[in-house]
Amino acid sequence: MIEKSIHFFDVLMRRYTPDPFIFALLLTVIVYAAGVFWTPTTAVQMIGYWGDGFWELSSFTLQMAMVLLTGYVLALTPPAKKILRRIATLAKTPGQAILIVTLTSLVASLLNWGLGLVAGGLLCREMHRCHPTVN
Repeated sequence: MIEKSIHFFDVLMRRYTPDPFIFALLLTVIVYAAGVFWTPTTAVQMIGYWGDGFWELSSFTLQMAMVLLTGYVLALTPPAKKILRRIATLAKTPGQAILIVTLTSLVASLLNWGLGLVAGGLLCREMHRCHPTVN
């Protein structure tokens, strides 16, 4: 019964939820209009700010990519894999598996948020290998 209701809501959301790109375009138009009407800038200046802002964010984007890459490399080291395998064997029930993945991701995120993201995903994979019934 639960699987049928999950399937129903999944189909419903896939059918009626708009693409994230639509939200990005809509928010761009809203911010552009707000900038033109509520600040002392012209429409041409706002276009210039939008274009310049992209390149100003490139250094930040590179930093975030490096954080994720570092987390990925750390999570794939043999000691980290061994630790994740041991942690995955601790769970006895699906509820424990969810709790263990959450807490492990939390602790890893305190060290490096990129490590937390990647370690959480890798631990989910290990958890499924050890406990195939965990979804």
